[in-house]
Amino acid sequence: MPSPARLRLITVGPVRTPHFKAALEDYAGRINRFVSFAAESVASVGLKKEGPADVRRAVAEEGQRILKRIAGQDTLVALDRGGRSLDSEAWADWMGQRLDLGDRLCFVVGGAWGLDGSVLDRARWRISLGPMTLAHELCAVVLSEQLFRALTILRGVPYHK
Repeated sequence: MPSPARLRLITVGPVRTPHFKAALEDYAGRINRFVSFAAESVASVGLKKEGPADVRRAVAEEGQRILKRIAGQDTLVALDRGGRSLDSEAWADWMGQRLDLGDRLCFVVGGAWGLDGSVLDRARWRISLGPMTLAHELCAVVLSEQLFRALTILRGVPYHK
């Protein structure tokens, strides 16, 4: 059953590395001071071989796991390096508009081979944190920091510089 949080983060594979996990938990606590936030994961598909057909099957399976977690009223936002790139103020404006409309934003970070086309097709928005590929754990931390930064900008709280 999907969480009723206004902001959700779904990663393929959990954030396990201690310093990334601690950072994500810290930002989750900060975000929750402004709006309800939940971070969760779906299991990644381990491969014995990494041939193209194996990777396609794994990404498709991960995509189905993600889509099962998305409720009909959720606004899916896929993190995709080909997506829209925003500076901090534009990001805050975009988030503020979505939250003012009552959207429940569900951000999705793919695994080692990215997101399946079914997830990208279902996404209402595709957002890029930049053209470089980031490990999913690092991406989750960077995204959560940017969510917090946007909320501080929207609320006029000292943090953003």
